[in-house]
Amino acid sequence: MRTRIAREVKRAIASLGVPALEASLAQRVIYAEAAGSGLLAREIDRASPAVREVAALAAEVLRGRP
Repeated sequence: MRTRIAREVKRAIASLGVPALEASLAQRVIYAEAAGSGLLAREIDRASPAVREVAALAAEVLRGRP
């Protein structure tokens, strides 16, 4: 977690005893570029960190969390 607010939110969620995902998405320009062009981030740059972040998030969601 790179931003202070992200760390604070993670601590707040943990203090409530709510399970949270480990994967996270950073603010990246490629998301705006993708939305503006009607493409997926992976269609713009398959090697982008954004593509890896989305894949990690999807994998974690599909695995399920207690």
